[in-house]
Amino acid sequence: MSYMDISKKPGYRENHLTALWKVGKPTINGWLAIPDPCCAEAMAQAGWDSVTIDLQHGLIDYSGMVPMLIALSTTPVVPLVRVPWLEEGVIMKALDARAYGIICPMVNTKSEAERFALACRYAPRGIRSFGPVRARPTRAMTMKIGRTTRCSPSP
Repeated sequence: MSYMDISKKPGYRENHLTALWKVGKPTINGWLAIPDPCCAEAMAQAGWDSVTIDLQHGLIDYSGMVPMLIALSTTPVVPLVRVPWLEEGVIMKALDARAYGIICPMVNTKSEAERFALACRYAPRGIRSFGPVRARPTRAMTMKIGRTTRCSPSP
């Protein structure tokens, strides 16, 4: 199954950021620091290409982030999360909650950048564990994980 076939599946949302970046277009990002799903929904309706939920300097923690990601998922805006630090567990939880991308502060060396990339990718290219809370398993995810995973494609 090709990438294009997967993107036509019901429930699949294209990551408009990567689509715009592939053709050299700029993108505009909104920023959320208050843990409120209504604020997230309002920002998502404001015309941003993406909206970042700030777990580093804002007032938001994991339990505040999840309802905000749910609110953002009702719109075409791309949901991003800025994690507090280069902490693999927090990065994986944000991706499992359905963040489409992670902004990771305090990455200053090649080694730290490699650690960050490994936390975002499933084996064999990374160390991300499989446990999607909101990011439901899809055929694309199953194909990336490999044959050791026994998850079926989503309908």
